[in-house]
Amino acid sequence: MHKMGYSNTSKIKADSKNRRIIVAFVISVAVFFVIELYIGYNNQTSIRNTQITNPYTTISQPRKNGTRWALKKIMNGKEEIVFSFPENINKIVRWGDLLIYGSESYTSNVQLFSLNIRTGERKTIYDQSSRNDFTNGRNSRYVSNIQILQNTLYFSIGGYLTTGALFSINLPPTSEPIKLSDGANNNIQYWKNRYWIMNSEGDACWGNKNYSLIDLVSKKVTNIVTSKVGCIEGEEMIDIDKRNRMILAFHTAGSGEGDEDSNGMYQYIIAILLSNPQNKEGVIAKQNMPANIRSIVYLNESDKLLLVGNEKYLFDFATNSITKTDMILPTPIRSESTQNKTVEETIKDLVLPEGYNFVLQ
Repeated sequence: MHKMGYSNTSKIKADSKNRRIIVAFVISVAVFFVIELYIGYNNQTSIRNTQITNPYTTISQPRKNGTRWALKKIMNGKEEIVFSFPENINKIVRWGDLLIYGSESYTSNVQLFSLNIRTGERKTIYDQSSRNDFTNGRNSRYVSNIQILQNTLYFSIGGYLTTGALFSINLPPTSEPIKLSDGANNNIQYWKNRYWIMNSEGDACWGNKNYSLIDLVSKKVTNIVTSKVGCIEGEEMIDIDKRNRMILAFHTAGSGEGDEDSNGMYQYIIAILLSNPQNKEGVIAKQNMPANIRSIVYLNESDKLLLVGNEKYLFDFATNSITKTDMILPTPIRSESTQNKTVEETIKDLVLPEGYNFVLQ
């Protein structure tokens, strides 16, 4: 009996010691997580409130509640706001001392402004209400793109499934903008050794993309073609060949869902001379086109077309012949585009004069 009592007492003491160890461990873990959460919260608060003070840096650390960009200048050793931009501006560029920016979001009266960084003078470059540029389409648009090329400002007005246009004005902007071409959401790209005006629109599974050449000296615009993709039938732009022709392939209506039948089946291929867009030349006639072709790729080095369907074929421009092939599909080359930058990315890339920087209010 004495030994059993001793054994029970020892067991109770051991259990009590184990419970104390467990409780201490739990408390330690809880304290650790509380400390981590506190440190993390303070770090995040510090990040949100920290501003980059380098005068050549164009942006402060974004804050979640910041929606209005402001221009700050260091005066007498202190940063002061000298101009607050409209909320949600979508495009902004710099030319010399001028910051040029467009209307925020959609509006019935699209405007474009310039701000002189040095003097603070603000001017209206474009005002839709004083012109008659759009007579149909939805009455709500915005400035979809702004570019500066060879001391000329180009800006596009557009929106969702509505009419639009591309305008130009020599810099500094002392005259009225000139309307260069119709079409919403234009941008100018240097592609295949030429400057192109490209604009596109679409909805659900269909899309159109317009291609026009532009001479930056004369401002002459030459429309080449409208390329159709997705679940509407039509001619699709494939590429530019070595003879300065745009290759087009007619396809039936497809699913438009990004699968192998996305653009339907290709029926024939033609070519358009860039020097004379009215001149269309046959490449592969409908009766000569292999069946069930779902994809076409221009191989620039070999100057051939790769036709992909249930089987693969090569069309040789030099011999006008079609042969079967087992070649591996080439990996698409992705090009970096500057046309789809967010306003945050654009502002980060702007370099302001010493003493100026952008912040979010």
